[in-house]
Amino acid sequence: MDTVASMWDEFSPNNALNQVLRCACRWLRDRIRGVQTRWLLTDCLELLDGVDDISVMGALHSVGKITHFDRTAERFRLTFELAVRLLSQTGHALQTGSAETFVFLMDMNALFERYAHAVLEAAFRVPVRSQAPVWHLLAHLARGRIAQRPDFSLTDTAGTRWIGDAKYRHLARGQTAALTFEGIADAETDRNTPRAGSLLSPDDVRQLTVHAELDRRKGSASEPAHLLLLYPFVGTGTGRISRTLAWNGSVLCLAPLRLTPTIRLADNLPPL
Repeated sequence: MDTVASMWDEFSPNNALNQVLRCACRWLRDRIRGVQTRWLLTDCLELLDGVDDISVMGALHSVGKITHFDRTAERFRLTFELAVRLLSQTGHALQTGSAETFVFLMDMNALFERYAHAVLEAAFRVPVRSQAPVWHLLAHLARGRIAQRPDFSLTDTAGTRWIGDAKYRHLARGQTAALTFEGIADAETDRNTPRAGSLLSPDDVRQLTVHAELDRRKGSASEPAHLLLLYPFVGTGTGRISRTLAWNGSVLCLAPLRLTPTIRLADNLPPL
């Protein structure tokens, strides 16, 4: 008995199966942000380098050409089925028993920040800076200064400075009305209305007011910047902005952003 080398490569043939897999790898690589995942997809594309790079429609058209899986391709059947569902933008019908499907994990905080940035630019109609290092703690140090990056900073058309912070936490969870600082005369409504004082994080308020103080000292302004704390709102009731004064004299606004489709994006921010 001798040892005989046996080598084969399922990825070399330029067939319909490999064309669908290559199209799915390229579609995913252009949309994901995870560095390690991008490396893995790049490796897969290199293995499929000899396969035609076809469009999504072309790949879905090629699916009909695959009538059976031979012995070497059988182990890729599940991968192929997931690729077809991915390219056709269809999910999996979850039922009892085992099921194999795919999921997408997204950084919802980052997604909500991008959405809030778009809404603010649409509502104020001015450029909005996002995560810009505009102030520093320990600014007198040549090295070791701590950059302060507010989520949003802008100056509106009236010359008022605004500093905003987007919080994905649903502060009005389970409520039909937006968060408010104010009391309501009706006892029943007052009991069912969320109170800002009990739900706001001290760190969030402290962070915003420190940003305002640094902004005032940097620009030698007499009045501190207005503050916006933006949070997602999906309630059926009236969503309106509630205001109060912070310890440093800044006007602190709680702004519910609606997460509903609209023709005018600015409509998802209540009037200021």
